Amino acid sequence: MDEPSQGLHPADVSHIVELLRTLADHSNTVITVEHDRLAMERADLIVDMGPGAGKHGGRILQIGSPAEIKLGETPTSRLLAGHEFTPLPTRRRKLGRPIQVVGARLNNLTGIDVTFYANVLNCVTGVSGSGKSSLIKEFLHQHPSAVIIDQSPMGSSSRSIVATYVDAYDRMRAEFADEAHCSPSLLAFNSSGACPVCGGLGYLQMDMHFLGDVREACESCGGSRFSPEALSYRYRNRTIADILDMSIEDAAGFFQDHDVRNRLSLLQKTGLGYLRVGQPLSDMSGGERQRLRIVERLSKKGQTYVLDEPTRGLHAADIGTLMRVLASLIEVGNTLVVVEHDLDVIKCADHIVDLGPRGGTNGGRIMASGRPEEIVEHPDSLTGRALWQVLQAAGGAGSQ
Repeated sequence: MDEPSQGLHPADVSHIVELLRTLADHSNTVITVEHDRLAMERADLIVDMGPGAGKHGGRILQIGSPAEIKLGETPTSRLLAGHEFTPLPTRRRKLGRPIQVVGARLNNLTGIDVTFYANVLNCVTGVSGSGKSSLIKEFLHQHPSAVIIDQSPMGSSSRSIVATYVDAYDRMRAEFADEAHCSPSLLAFNSSGACPVCGGLGYLQMDMHFLGDVREACESCGGSRFSPEALSYRYRNRTIADILDMSIEDAAGFFQDHDVRNRLSLLQKTGLGYLRVGQPLSDMSGGERQRLRIVERLSKKGQTYVLDEPTRGLHAADIGTLMRVLASLIEVGNTLVVVEHDLDVIKCADHIVDLGPRGGTNGGRIMASGRPEEIVEHPDSLTGRALWQVLQAAGGAGSQ
């Protein structure tokens, strides 16, 4: 199973973990991909991969019981040992102007009036089915200028790559062309530099009728996408195909152009430095797509952004990186409204709106709203109960 705890409230995670334990106890073999600490602690055996992502990963770092893994030095070991990758804020941000949602009645919402605040991190919490997505739809309906940053596909074309999405490829080609004394258009796989056989795709697609299409690497260009002429030019002993195969972090140190360096460094700050310069957007995971969209927005100011579970599919170490990026968005004057279940994000919120008490017809009501320190004072809030334990473990609460 691929992350069975994904998208679940902490109160629901314990139920799914116990179900998995029941499956295993009845002579079944259960293999899961997981980031949740509770799920790891209840496992019999952990295979810890790493040490990083992309070219920095792919190795087995350790195999053992949770108790054995806990003694290691990897990010997973530190998580099981209780390390906090996302520290509790020492102070909460000052709340900005109120942003109202009035009379929300979509689906199971009970005509609630909700207040969010500008220039801070707002979190919408609650168990599955409590009305979080419905509230966000109401928010977007009443505030149509808000921008969604989600994990949806960015287009199915393999011609759209990371470097073009962050608007860095044109300047990369210009620098390469200037040093190699060739035309920049010769360095584009959708222009004059394209392989004449595959048209710059890097593959040939065969129609297998009812069996679906099959892709084969182009034998002419070897999957590089480029024509022999384009590949004959070199910049610092690298062909343009070599450039596209570079990681973002390597390319950031390779190019001299200040704008290119800045754009690629933003990708590194969001933990995407392992991506290849020429990686198609269609090959990226949902979490990678969402972080790429965040990078696109880091230079914008005065916007309201809505994020639906940005921690989905992230290790606790990556969530720490994500929180620093979200803080950067707020620091330049933006407002964030985030739907989240992850307690590392919720504990850092400046304002929380907790829905419940349960899902479906038993949800749609505001159980609590306010600072995290205020949410824990509501005994009927399942989020408050889970959050209380986190705040206690972190040594108290941030100043209000």
